Amino acid sequence: MSTFANREPFVLGISASHNGAACLLHGPEIVAAIQEERLSRRKRDRVYGSTGSLCIRYCLDAAGITPEELDLVVVCTTGPQSARIHDPLRSPVLRDLATRSKVHLISHHLGHALSAFALSGFDDAIILVVDGLGSPAQDLNLSERKMAPSGMSNPHEIISIYHGHGQKLEPIFKQFVEDGRWVWSKGFGLPYFSSLGGMYAAAAHQIFGHVMEAGKVMGLAPMAEPGFPPEAFWNWEKGQLIFLRNVPDCIRMNLRWPQRASEHGALAAAVQRALEEALILLCREPVKILSSQNLY
Repeated sequence: MSTFANREPFVLGISASHNGAACLLHGPEIVAAIQEERLSRRKRDRVYGSTGSLCIRYCLDAAGITPEELDLVVVCTTGPQSARIHDPLRSPVLRDLATRSKVHLISHHLGHALSAFALSGFDDAIILVVDGLGSPAQDLNLSERKMAPSGMSNPHEIISIYHGHGQKLEPIFKQFVEDGRWVWSKGFGLPYFSSLGGMYAAAAHQIFGHVMEAGKVMGLAPMAEPGFPPEAFWNWEKGQLIFLRNVPDCIRMNLRWPQRASEHGALAAAVQRALEEALILLCREPVKILSSQNLY
């Protein structure tokens, strides 16, 4: 039984992805928020709506409530929302939710944008979302789906720009990649990539042996000079990033850090510079078309 005196709604948010997490709100107040890895002790541990996540149980216990007392469960997904693994009513922790009307699934980039704008302190802002791979177009709202190129097979979002004003978020730009191919191996050397997150993940795989070791790449980057210019990674064409194969075609070795340390350092520095230059271009674009000078 809840010890909270007033009847503000309880809203549970679930980040269904790598570095999975849960957050419980009571009205506007955060009751608890924690990543799964803090409890499971498994780095970058994933969470899905249907799994018995420790972080979900932690949030409920912190509030002293049961699933029946939740007013809303919001799951921010990656991958198709139709997959059974995203359904909270299949979770051993949440299966006692009273009705399905308590469940709402939102797309990946929209989740990023909502959390950024809500905590920004701005009434009007531009929100830039950049990652490896977001949701498939089929899971986006209608205004976002219309931005997907016609004829592209199974498009997935990789870059999104929103205009936040009042309590509304309006999509003003989205870039997509075909068939969710954000990073893929050519069998040896630096993988190919088709997003900024994929570019960084490819470097992480090449240097440290895993696409999720981006933090180590960032730490290594200041210790060397770039071995490639930004334009070797991407072109800027008609307001979009076009990703190139120049650098992957040049790097054919399969040795990991600390072997070939100087070459790996040069790659880390180059991919960091390429990321920074791309973000500067992306930040300039919405400011040109919107009056807001707040960028988040």
